[in-house]
Amino acid sequence: MKIHICMTTDVRWIRFAERAIYDIIIRRNPETELKFYILIDGDFDTSELSKFNAIDGVEVVTQQVDVKKEFGDLPNYPYHYIGKFKHLKFLIPELPLFDGVERVLYLDVDILVRKDLTELYTVDLDDKPLGCVRDYYNLLGTAWMGNLAMCGLKIESGFAVMDLPKLREEEFVSKCKEASVGVSGDVAVINAVYFRMAKLLDPKFELPFHEMTVNPGFNYIDKWNQYCGTNYQNINELVEQSVMWHFSGDKEFMYLGNTFIQTVFRLSENRLTKFLRTGEVMQWTEEDDAHLLGFLKPVIGG
Repeated sequence: MKIHICMTTDVRWIRFAERAIYDIIIRRNPETELKFYILIDGDFDTSELSKFNAIDGVEVVTQQVDVKKEFGDLPNYPYHYIGKFKHLKFLIPELPLFDGVERVLYLDVDILVRKDLTELYTVDLDDKPLGCVRDYYNLLGTAWMGNLAMCGLKIESGFAVMDLPKLREEEFVSKCKEASVGVSGDVAVINAVYFRMAKLLDPKFELPFHEMTVNPGFNYIDKWNQYCGTNYQNINELVEQSVMWHFSGDKEFMYLGNTFIQTVFRLSENRLTKFLRTGEVMQWTEEDDAHLLGFLKPVIGG
């Protein structure tokens, strides 16, 4: 089984991409092969990414793509941590890099992966060209960071399971470019174009980690079940089955603003640092996962 994964980054977020890649590698099933496609806005040193190619069953390829050349002068997003480079995911179906690839899993770099991604990668899309999860703030019907317009968001932007042949038939790339004109932030484009095309997936595939830890309103399991067609008994059950956590919100909190999140984040960060220095791959164990969940449960309650 080979999983094709695409991420996008610029110089500010390359470390996040490296950590996400490492997380995915150490949590994969032994028989799973991984090929990572890293789309890069800018010209900077990416030599550390090549170190992952020394791991059996792993391949990392990179391609520089100029966001401004492809999308013109995109408006600045009002929140500095959301980079324009995220628009590069809209180009995936038409880039020669993906010739011969039928399915791609797009991932934001600000994620923590808890489990092997085979179930997500092979999920049944019911003949839809995309698979996504519902936006957390849409569940609550509340404003996102004070922006009332964001209450209408339907799907979250952290990942997408992409059927490339179907997206080409839908002229996905041209539609995304058209939707990007005068729009700040990839999330608006995602909801203008993706929603019509997307199958809504089980929320376990991507939980909004920031909101889980700082927003008391997260524990709305009834709303998760109602809008996502699931039947979780409580929030802990959903967390225990979760595949991936998305660090939505201001990324500076990973280092500065939230001691709990720093602790969780460093579980992966320290192991990545050791790998890049020595080449040693430290496998993820059940004890490690229990340790991770042990940090989270007291914060979210049950």
